[in-house]
Parts: sequence; structure tokens; C-alpha cells
Amino acid sequence: LYSALVTDASWRIRFMVAKEHGRLAAAMPVASAVAIQAFCSLLRDGEAEVRAAAAAQIGPMGQYLKQSNGDDGSET
Repeated sequence: LYSALVTDASWRIRFMVAKEHGRLAAAMPVASAVAIQAFCSLLRDGEAEVRAAAAAQIGPMGQYLKQSNGDDGSET
């Protein structure tokens, strides 16, 4: 279902997924390749509004990626 929403023909659907992508990714299993691929796809979307909404999720996705990689943010 998630992949279908990310690739939906309607840009409004893709926009809503992009807008909430950080929260959606957080609800997925750790290190979900599907969430990461979907995020990259939304950043390359043909519609500027979708790309902008996805770009606004870079911060939340960064937190998600750090958690999925076991990075606690501390430098060693």
C-alpha cells in the first residue's frame, strides 16, 4: 500500500505522503529500505510541491536514519 501511495498518479496523494513521510517512516520497521527508497523517489518527483514537501522532511528522516543505523549522535 505504501509503495502504491508514493507512486500514485495524483500528485496530491504523493504530496500528502511526502508531507508526512518522517512520521510514516518512523512507524515502519527499523532500517526499512522501502521508506528510504520512497523518500528518495519523492525528492526526485516531477512536481515541485512534492519535492518541497519531501525536502521539508529531511530533518525527521535524518533522525530516522540515525536510529536505524544505531547512531546515537555521539562522536567517537
